[in-house]
Amino acid sequence: MEAHHICWVEKIDTESDEEYLSRARRLGSAMGVVVGRFQVGYRVSGKSDNPLPGVWIVESLPHDWDADTVQGLLRNHFADVHMLSQRRRRGDSDFFFRAAAKEDSDVVALPAEVDEDKVMFWARWAPPRRVQAQFKQVHPVASWNLRQNQVAEIVRFEPPPRRNCWERCQWPSPSSGKEGCSQRVQCA
Repeated sequence: MEAHHICWVEKIDTESDEEYLSRARRLGSAMGVVVGRFQVGYRVSGKSDNPLPGVWIVESLPHDWDADTVQGLLRNHFADVHMLSQRRRRGDSDFFFRAAAKEDSDVVALPAEVDEDKVMFWARWAPPRRVQAQFKQVHPVASWNLRQNQVAEIVRFEPPPRRNCWERCQWPSPSSGKEGCSQRVQCA
């Protein structure tokens, strides 16, 4: 099989699983459809001249810029720009968008003018979404015997009574010059 990439298809909240699969198959290529853990995708040849779409982020844009302004900034460097979300913090805005970069690069320079100043913004691949892991709940219930006339016998374990197993030795120590040694020995 030749080199290929996988383009993941996002599921729309209102569509059923059958509609989602049929949409992915329509978008797909002759290389087939791929099923992931949470998404469905299709294979694209790695030697294709078509740029691959992906999720990108542009950070630290002016707070008053909206999605249309950002799309105008991205138009010269990306194809098929689809704005996903905006995050505002500390007077700045970050925009997440899905697009295909016209150049083969992980980071794209975006020159712009802000208040008559020339500024350079940077678009980079967005980090993967943090998906909550789905854990199987384990119930703390003991299993039971499936045969009828067999009852498991409960064996109780009682620990032996505690006692001090260490005693001072009774012979004189040559180094101390005193009666009894300074070491403790285990009793038999």
